[in-house]
Amino acid sequence: MHEQLAKFAYNGQWADLTALLRHKPDLVNNAGPGKGYTPLHQAAWHGADLSLVGALLKAGASRNLCTTEGRNAYDIAQARHPKREELHYLLAPSRRSLSQLLRKLIAEHPALFSDYDGNQILCERLISCLSETWVPPTREETLDIIAHQTQELEARINAAVYTVTGLPLSSDGTACLQISKTISFEASMHFVQGILLPALRPLISKSDQIPLEPHWTVLADLFAPAPDQWGLRGDLFLWMELRQTLCNCPLPDPTIPGWQDHIRTRLEAAILTLTGINIRTGQDILVPRYQRGGTSSGMVSSIFWHQTIVPLLTQRAGWLQHSWSCRNS
Repeated sequence: MHEQLAKFAYNGQWADLTALLRHKPDLVNNAGPGKGYTPLHQAAWHGADLSLVGALLKAGASRNLCTTEGRNAYDIAQARHPKREELHYLLAPSRRSLSQLLRKLIAEHPALFSDYDGNQILCERLISCLSETWVPPTREETLDIIAHQTQELEARINAAVYTVTGLPLSSDGTACLQISKTISFEASMHFVQGILLPALRPLISKSDQIPLEPHWTVLADLFAPAPDQWGLRGDLFLWMELRQTLCNCPLPDPTIPGWQDHIRTRLEAAILTLTGINIRTGQDILVPRYQRGGTSSGMVSSIFWHQTIVPLLTQRAGWLQHSWSCRNS
């Protein structure tokens, strides 16, 4: 079986490969003889279609695994296919944030919550609070390091819960989440300790094998990785603020006509909301809160955002949709 998998991947026999993985999904990260190429490494070597790459990622292929030469799939794709930006984007070694893992958990386990459940409101606030808390890759680490990383992440969840509710997890109490003078919801520390954390731990342990998925991806997820170059000094800080702002905005339905235009319009509206800048004007505008010193400090380039960044984010959405097309085939 292992030999068959390695042969199919080496020869680019993708139909045979995916058929085999449907029966033996645990082989998806199996390294072949010699250089230790996994099917994802071979897909990168061949410059496979995004739908095939998406199928491997869906099956649990890790973008962080390296060959015996120390190269991951992204390195191979860059060397073999330097102009395939869409392939580089899908194969870039990634980490998942706790916010992303929470979104996945909630999307896939709606039975966690009852009607008008305060625990769900707590989780939604934690999603915003933990959007910058990244889970490190763990596949090639020792068990001791993995255990330490898990404890550290849970300590940060504990801190986030205290930030949102004012109660430590150890209190085993109930927090009142006030919405208005007359409306409040109750969130249980027992829910976090006894239900949420146990359900989250398996996702943390395999976070490097979890790709972006259509049922929980939001616009903010398009922002990783960040560009290597910027127009003006304020552009980086707009990027960071925009990513945080869009952490609860789902991608539009791709079956809707003009869905990519809809993404562009939403991004432009978010920029206008945050900065007062209409990027279609082509003007460079000062945003005082982005000032950090240096020439052009706090300046945002409308041309850069209009001609480079918004099209890039829109492209990324299209690349993701292409990679997800395997799910319907």
